[in-house]
Amino acid sequence: MPTRPRSRVLAAAFLLGLLTPALAGCGDDATPVATSKWSHHVTKLEGVPGTPDVIAWMNEDGVHAVFQRRVEGGVTVVVDGEAGATFPSLPVTWGQDGTCVTTGSDGPALFLHLATRRVAHPAAVDGGVAFVIDGAVGPTFDRLWPLQFSPDGKRTAYVAQRGEQQVVILDGKEHASIISLCSQGFPGWPALTFSPDGTRLGFVEHRPRAAGAPAQERAWVDGVAKTWFDSVRWLRFSPTGEEVVYVASDRHPRSRRRQRLVRNDAIGPAFTQVGVPTFSPDGKHVAYYGARPEGSGLVLDNAPQTAGMTDIMGPVVFSPDGKRIAYVASTQGGWQVVVDGKPRETHKRISGLRFAPDGERVIYSVGSGATSQNVLGDSVGPAAEHQWPIHFSPDGRRFGYRMMSGKQTSMVIDGVTTPVGATWASDPVFSPSGGSIAYSAHGEGSAHLVLDGERGPAFERILPEGDGGWVHGRFVSEDEFHYLALREGAYHLVEAKRNK
Repeated sequence: MPTRPRSRVLAAAFLLGLLTPALAGCGDDATPVATSKWSHHVTKLEGVPGTPDVIAWMNEDGVHAVFQRRVEGGVTVVVDGEAGATFPSLPVTWGQDGTCVTTGSDGPALFLHLATRRVAHPAAVDGGVAFVIDGAVGPTFDRLWPLQFSPDGKRTAYVAQRGEQQVVILDGKEHASIISLCSQGFPGWPALTFSPDGTRLGFVEHRPRAAGAPAQERAWVDGVAKTWFDSVRWLRFSPTGEEVVYVASDRHPRSRRRQRLVRNDAIGPAFTQVGVPTFSPDGKHVAYYGARPEGSGLVLDNAPQTAGMTDIMGPVVFSPDGKRIAYVASTQGGWQVVVDGKPRETHKRISGLRFAPDGERVIYSVGSGATSQNVLGDSVGPAAEHQWPIHFSPDGRRFGYRMMSGKQTSMVIDGVTTPVGATWASDPVFSPSGGSIAYSAHGEGSAHLVLDGERGPAFERILPEGDGGWVHGRFVSEDEFHYLALREGAYHLVEAKRNK
């Protein structure tokens, strides 16, 4: 059994504006670095190794870090300076395609819920493997699949195997016994799906071909197995969690393959192909595209709305108030965005369709050849080889995004393009009022924060929020921005405060 060493707690926390960092030391590294508008206060995070495998993040109660450490007798995971139990090894978990899931080239997978600071990881226990969740060792199995936290972080679910049997473990208890878990055939789609409120769980079971019988799949919802089909895809819950849908495929008695939307066990009309279903924000409506030999088009609540289009690409999107619908449809010579049934200009490529926060404008990227442009309503941005999504201020009035051509990155803020002067940059972050903008700029071995157009102190690296992403740091108030950075082999908390 694992042994638990005496915990090692890092330096005492201290008040920093709205945050109380659990890991910060008790003094600044140097005099604050001041610009004309902001002063950057740099504080070293004591006890956190300056290695890439550290996952550090900030939330309302402080700065947090998780990493593994080799100790006498094995390996331990350190959470906010407190070392957990020691295990002989921390093995990998396995993806649905048979590949291992790790946080690095040779490290184990760490599963985090950042808002609640919950941490889970696999560990070698009694000749098998088990998940350790918040320091508590779970049941032992022969193999583990990635763990999933519910959106609110209160619940956990994962699939494990003992012998030839796979089981779904929900909140540490056996929830269902299955043949094998299906990833639903889409990279990045969670194999285990919680409802938004975390009260419900759904997944798809796969039964391999055997003894001449074809392979089949079926959905499970709230521990209840549903009807077998040839395949099941796109299982998802409504925003309220009250409804569940998925796309089921089988063969018509005349051997024609058909796909149908299943909504709360009610099977919809047959199509030759059904696209990804999308719920309206209030969860009352479901939209998708349905294809038939005579044409394809928009389907709303299982009722076809259009006909005659040769194809629709990607999911249907609703406006924030649920009153408007947009999608991308093919036409002669390319693709066009259709909003409320009205087509817009034709382009060779279209991607990233969504509505702006005001619900009036649509956002998407168009391209031809090696370049693309972001479109916001009726405005078309500058061309570049790479375009990233548009971000908005909290009130939705201002916008910004980054783009890159060659090794030159530029930031587009409210339609004005500014070269960053670095190889790449993070996404822009707006202050609560939208009056200030921050992003990080990275070159070869160096990085700095740009806050209201002014460069902050130099670091080797500025960290993304949590375990990944392109947002680096956060405004904790209109006059204060916090970010994490690496310099001289140590992680630092940097507080940028507006000069009075």
